[in-house]
Amino acid sequence: MQSIWSKATDLPRQKQLKGNVQVENVVIGAGMAGILTAYFLQKQGKEVIVIEADKVADGQTKNTTAKITSQHGLCYYNMIKKAGKARAYGYAKANEEAIATYEKIINEEGIECQFERLPSFLYSTKEEGRELLAQETEAAKKIGIEAHFVPGNHIKELPFGITGAVCFERQAQFEPLAFIKAIAEKLTIYENTNAVFVHGHIVATNCGTIEAKNIIFATHYPFINVPGFYFLRQHQEKLCISVKR
Repeated sequence: MQSIWSKATDLPRQKQLKGNVQVENVVIGAGMAGILTAYFLQKQGKEVIVIEADKVADGQTKNTTAKITSQHGLCYYNMIKKAGKARAYGYAKANEEAIATYEKIINEEGIECQFERLPSFLYSTKEEGRELLAQETEAAKKIGIEAHFVPGNHIKELPFGITGAVCFERQAQFEPLAFIKAIAEKLTIYENTNAVFVHGHIVATNCGTIEAKNIIFATHYPFINVPGFYFLRQHQEKLCISVKR
């Protein structure tokens, strides 16, 4: 199934790495995380290249829901309970700052990507969910998020009934590939350049080696498992949704 964003934005192809290079910083992975990492490094005057095994933004980024939000399910009530208010505040603050940073980049670079500040809603269709949403609302308020509970009968736009919702104000949405396209134009990116292994300051690829002072991994799944044994800690799954009209 083609990404809805791919239908709207065509990303130009980037050249493949040819031979061996030396660079101060190399970012492995040209999704949203990799592209933004390289963008911020370059803004600080650092030399940086990005390598991508396939195409820019061709993985998780092109299939994103395209919402930029600090609302990640029912997370804050449990986070405060298990990790404490200070850590929950730090998490919320970082995510709220990320929304503001996207907006700042878009304004400074003049990017046309349909960025819009909007409220975000988490709802339930079950009566028992109402209490959980109320708890989450109060937890979010405690750590400075602009949140409020909305009774189900106050939301008329949905084609089904809900028992309630927690609303986070001033969240955002955008067109991610249009954003990526504008940022990528300013960077040195090599597509079809697959990192095969990393040893010390050397990244070996299918078409040459890269010697770098700093190597940044921005891949969906870390291919270096030792130390760390990440393959024992992560679970991958793909959700396919079929819609009948």
